[in-house]
Order: sequence, then C-alpha cells, then structure tokens
Amino acid sequence: MLGQRLGLAAAAIYWHITTKGKLVQLAGDAIVAEIELPDLEATDWRTAASEPAVGLHGMLTRHSWFGQAFGSYLPNGPGKSRYDDRTLAVYDKAGFAVDGIASRRCRTR
Repeated sequence: MLGQRLGLAAAAIYWHITTKGKLVQLAGDAIVAEIELPDLEATDWRTAASEPAVGLHGMLTRHSWFGQAFGSYLPNGPGKSRYDDRTLAVYDKAGFAVDGIASRRCRTR
C-alpha cells in the first residue's frame, strides 16, 4: 500500500529500509515530530504541560494507524527525543522532583 502511494513497486521501499519494524519506527518518529511544543519561556507550566498532550491527541487523530503500531514499534529518533526532552523540561522547570531526570534524558538520545 505504501509503495503504491509513493508510486513504487511494493518491495522497493525495503531496498532503503530493511524491515517493516524499522519503517514503522521511522514513520512514527516523523509524525511525533509534527507535534508543536510550547516555548517554556513564554508560557506557564500548566499550559506547557497540556499543549503537548493536546498535540499528541491531534497527531493520533490524524494518523490513526499509529495507535495500533505504537504497541509493537516504539518510535525512536530525533522527533521522539525532542518531544521527551521538552516534556521532561516542563516538569523540571515547574519544580517537580523527578528522580533521575538527567539519566533518563541521556538514555533517550
């Protein structure tokens, strides 16, 4: 189906991406990168915490296939790292005690 949408032979995409899992992972990271994230200097922490959640809901509404795929293929890449880092920064800036926040950031990169 994806090959047809891109105007390619069905198997052509696997010349560039070796497995279905990797394809889903890359696509998932790309759509997570669509989520607009708040400027932490320009907004309060409650707004900064709710905006990514609303953005995540919107992304899942636009890309309904991802909800099912997320259970088996976790996104991993710059889009997901950006989302995770900003989400953690919101609560860090708000003064919440998040044990090991620095170590979790290092593992997502």
